[in-house]
This record gives sequence, C-alpha cells and structure tokens, in this order.
Amino acid sequence: MGERVFTASVNTPVHIPPCAYFPYCADLDGWGKFTNFIVNGNPVDFSEQEICMISVDREYHNEVVWKKRDELKAYNIYREGNITGQFELIATVDSDSPNKWIDMESNARVRSYRYKVSGIDDCGNESQLSSPHKTMHLTISQGVGGSWNLIWTPYEGINYSTYHLYRATGETLGELKLIATMPSSNTSYTDFVDLNSYVYYVVEIVSTDACEVSVQQTSHQTANSEIPFGAIRSNFVTNNPKGLTGLENIYAENSILIYPNPVRNELRIESGGMRITKAAIVDLAGRTIYQHNDPSDKINVSHLHSGIYFVIIETDEGFVIRKFVKK
Repeated sequence: MGERVFTASVNTPVHIPPCAYFPYCADLDGWGKFTNFIVNGNPVDFSEQEICMISVDREYHNEVVWKKRDELKAYNIYREGNITGQFELIATVDSDSPNKWIDMESNARVRSYRYKVSGIDDCGNESQLSSPHKTMHLTISQGVGGSWNLIWTPYEGINYSTYHLYRATGETLGELKLIATMPSSNTSYTDFVDLNSYVYYVVEIVSTDACEVSVQQTSHQTANSEIPFGAIRSNFVTNNPKGLTGLENIYAENSILIYPNPVRNELRIESGGMRITKAAIVDLAGRTIYQHNDPSDKINVSHLHSGIYFVIIETDEGFVIRKFVKK
C-alpha cells in the first residue's frame, strides 16, 4: 500500500510555542500557510493596531490617542517624514501609561501631520502599522465687507459626517459659540461678522466612536478605569496680532466626567471643582434637543429616546463635549 498523506486545512488550529508567531508566519512553504495559530491555549490576534483620534492641545501640539489592547506590552508611534508614505518611529509608550501621547515636536499652527501606530507583544514582536490619521489644519484670511475666510484640510482616519465651527470674540479668547454646522464634504466657510474686536475660530469633529483614555484614580474611578476623550479639534486661528491668550480656559477637557454611561434616568456631571453654567444635549445630527440653563451637576434624561447623544457642558473655565448612551 502506498504511504497515506494527511492534508490539513489552513483553518486547522495550530498550537505553537510562545513567542513563535512571526517565525511560523514567515514559513511560507510550511506553517505560514495556516491561519489559526494558538499560543498557550489562546488564539493569536495580530491584526493591525488602531489610532482612535488626533487632536490639538493648548500649546499647538498634536495629541495622539490609540485603542488600548490588554495583550500588548507597548506601542510604537510613527509620524510621516519629509517623503510621502515614509513613516518614522518617534516614540515608544509602555502599556502601563495612558494611551495618549503628545508630540512635542509638532506645530499645528503651520501644517497638518499624519501618524501611524503599532503594538508590541511580550516577546517583542511588532504588529503591522495602523491605518494613518491626518490632522486638520485651519487657516484664516480677510475677505471683503468685514468677512473672514476659513479653509481647513479634512481630517483623515475615521468616518464622520459633520463639522462644527466655533467663534469667540474679544481682546483675548473667551467663550466659544457654535456659528455653523456643515457636512464633512465642505472644508471652507466665510463668516460675515460686524465687530470692532478680534475674532477666534476652531473647527471640531464629534465622532460617533468614543475614544477611551486610561486615567489616574478619582473619586468615581478605579486606577485602571477610563474616561471618554473629547472631540477632534483643529488649531485655533485669529486676526489678533498678539495671537492667542486665554486659551487655558478652553481646555477643561479632562476635568469633566459624566456617569453613569449608559444612563437610564439621571446623568450626573463631575466638574472637578469648576462651576457648571449651562448644559445642552444634542443628537447625532447636531440638533439641540434639550437646553439646561440652571447650574447643576445632574440632568434628567428619562424623556429621551434610546440612542447616542452628546452633552455640551459650559463651565466658568471653558466648554466640554461628552458622548453618552441613553438606555
């Protein structure tokens, strides 16, 4: 009788030694044909790492936020260099650190940037690089009749449908007010404003996919808990020759917490010592469906239909947008 040959499907589970995932994958004539590798009883998932969002901080540096994975030891952060498509390693962040990193070498006032990230496992293996995210870059120029022309580069890396455009006026940057909501197919706006003071603008995207950032312990959190990160913002622009002052009042971002989330009846706001002056609830289309003008740390949401909403919280130190789910 001839020798019996056993042929296994590429989907057959293959148990491999620890730290052997990439060597087995590289064996294209043998083990590399299989797709279901298991290490110590756990399937290996080396799908590409994901960036969650990139926004701009008060010093015009880019903040990179990525999706955290428990099985990874560290994360590599890459920034596109002077050649299109060529990404250079600029930082490695340990998994015990918050999944947010500030690129101190970036300057959002002058240009946009593209980033990628990768994950590193306990064996030192690096995953494939993520899909790139590209920041928005907002510019301003004076038009005719007291108008101001705003042009920005579109954000790349997530799906979104709407831009929010905010304006503030005064000798320094004060309260930002929403002046326009437009589809993501638009990347320009002309603002006709009759004022004798300086103007300030910022473009914002509110993604329907929340970013979660690990934080230190607070009164309502454990040491390993997470908070939702804010909306994606462009750089600020102004016609003030002195530039921006008062910007610190806009970034109350990480001091505001909402809970419970999802919520059924009452949404509580932890303001971090700031005084809440106003709150509004908007739906995914940007429509204001509830205005809460009395200073309070709680909002009755029992009348809302089940779904995803945003609460815009105004405080004496700035404004914050948080996403929540109504049960």
